[in-house]
Amino acid sequence: MKKIRLYAMSTTNLLILLTLLMMLSYVHLSAKREKLPFFMTPNFIKVTNNSANNVPVRLLEKYNSEEDITIISAYDEEATIGIYDPNMNYAMGNTVIFFGQTRYFSSSDYLNATKSGIIVSDNLAYDMEHCKLSNNDHIEDVMYCTDSESMLSNDGKTRQIVNLFSFDNLGESVYLDYYSESGKGVVSQIVSDLKQNGYHVDSSDIPNVIEALIQPNKGLISVIMTGSFVFYILYYIVSYWYFFNMRREVSIHYLHGGQFKSMAHRFVKPLFYISILQLTVAYLFANYQRSFGYLIMSNGSLLIISIFHIVLTLSIHVIAYQRVYTSIKNKRGDTDYVR
Repeated sequence: MKKIRLYAMSTTNLLILLTLLMMLSYVHLSAKREKLPFFMTPNFIKVTNNSANNVPVRLLEKYNSEEDITIISAYDEEATIGIYDPNMNYAMGNTVIFFGQTRYFSSSDYLNATKSGIIVSDNLAYDMEHCKLSNNDHIEDVMYCTDSESMLSNDGKTRQIVNLFSFDNLGESVYLDYYSESGKGVVSQIVSDLKQNGYHVDSSDIPNVIEALIQPNKGLISVIMTGSFVFYILYYIVSYWYFFNMRREVSIHYLHGGQFKSMAHRFVKPLFYISILQLTVAYLFANYQRSFGYLIMSNGSLLIISIFHIVLTLSIHVIAYQRVYTSIKNKRGDTDYVR
């Protein structure tokens, strides 16, 4: 029976830890999605060039026939982006479309480096005639105009969307996204090439778990915090039940001179060791979630959360044990506890 109770405690402890990880993963992923540039997936990678060296676009020409990836080069000073979107993910992501009168970037554009592009303008979005006349140094072929609600407008920061391979150099920031395992490999190679030319991975826009918890989405955070509080209250009840069912053994040790500290060490220690072993299960579970893109927190954050859980549950064990111990101490003369 004692082993069954120990297994029940361990299982409850593990389920609470895994539930906590899932809830925090959801909050973290939700916060990251709010920060996603250009409506990219959580897979996106941003690289930034802090050097004074210009990196030619031809560095990426060997990838202009690859699919399942997206490359966006941002030229912030010109409010312009260069895009490589072979899957046409953004083809229908514009708020203004004139069917039969417009087109999107094609593989021919990428291979031939045509100066084709899209103008972002609230004034021209519905005026196709004047839109087509808005060509400039970057865009010779205006495919159409869209407004600031477009997926590529980046909250109105972008005024021109241009064929990436029509530029001479890459911009200050390059955004990469992928949609398959093969695409992931291509993006990894591109990042490697860019790193060798002065770029570095920039994760400053991605909130960590703590930052995600202080995001303005108070409703979601309240649900998570309330849920966690309820789980740990329930765990206290289970912990008290565990030690209450051991009161005979605790009484015997107490009546033979056992002190609170030594007895707590004896009875709580097995639960502590089991909690440490559960870190392995939590790590495997986290990697499983990470493989499906459901978990984006670092291993460091995972370790901090796990340590927090262990310290909190250990404190709950001690408090629950103290309640049982105090009850026995107050009734130490009652023969109901020692037969």
